[in-house]
Amino acid sequence: MIIELIKIANILDKSGLHCDADRIDEALVKLSNKSVSSIDIRTLKYIRDNYSLTDEAKRLFDEKLNDLTRMKKLSGYRHFYEDVFENEFKNEINILISETKDYNKDREFDAVSIVMEGPDSTAENIITYMEANKLEESLSEFLSSQQKYKSEIRND
Repeated sequence: MIIELIKIANILDKSGLHCDADRIDEALVKLSNKSVSSIDIRTLKYIRDNYSLTDEAKRLFDEKLNDLTRMKKLSGYRHFYEDVFENEFKNEINILISETKDYNKDREFDAVSIVMEGPDSTAENIITYMEANKLEESLSEFLSSQQKYKSEIRND
C-alpha cells in the first residue's frame, strides 16, 4: 500500500494540488523513517484525515481508497488478476479480472468479471469462461493481423 500512497501523491501533483502532494510526501518520509514496509487502508485513512489536506485532495484520496477497498474485496476470490499501465495518452489504466458467480435464467454459473478503469471512464462486463476464451482468441487474432502495439495519435 505504500506504492498506493505514492500513486496518490502523484495524482495530487498531476491535479495541481502540489501542497497536498507535499503533505503526502511528508507522511511517506515519516513512514520510511520508522522503517515501515507496508501499511493498510486504516493508515491511509489516518493520513487523509490528519495531514490537513484540501477538500479536493480528500476527494481524490477517497476515490483511490474506494478503488483499493474494491480491490481488497476482489482479492478474496479464488482467481484474481490486476494490472496497471499507462496508455498512449499517459493516463493510468487499471485492469481487474476475477472469477465471480453470475446467473442466467435462475441457473448459477462461474463467470469472469472484467473491469477496465481509467480517469475518465470505466468498462465492466461479466462473461462466461467460454466467452472469455473466445474474446482472448479474437483479440489475439485481430491484434496480430493489425501488427500494431499501440494506437496512432493524430493531432487533427
